[in-house]
Amino acid sequence: MLGLRSLWATEEKQPIPGAGPMAKMFSSEKFLEDANDLLELTAPASLSKRDGPAGFINLSYRHAHGTTIYGGTSEVHRSMIAERALGLPRSR
Repeated sequence: MLGLRSLWATEEKQPIPGAGPMAKMFSSEKFLEDANDLLELTAPASLSKRDGPAGFINLSYRHAHGTTIYGGTSEVHRSMIAERALGLPRSR
């Protein structure tokens, strides 16, 4: 929903401060949480680099860590949300 709101705001030229960083933060953090849960549920099969569903879960878990970095680190996005959406002073 956050991603759709961000796209809508861009298309309609509506000023929603922090909508993009909020969508990126939520999706990357949720991906990391969910990948971790799936890895724990399917261990020990998912801990090795095998073919099939267990290997895909392992790959997704390793990929999830990267999503918190590319497109701007999660820490930078937290600062952007605090500044733009909450009106807090600059922290970086």
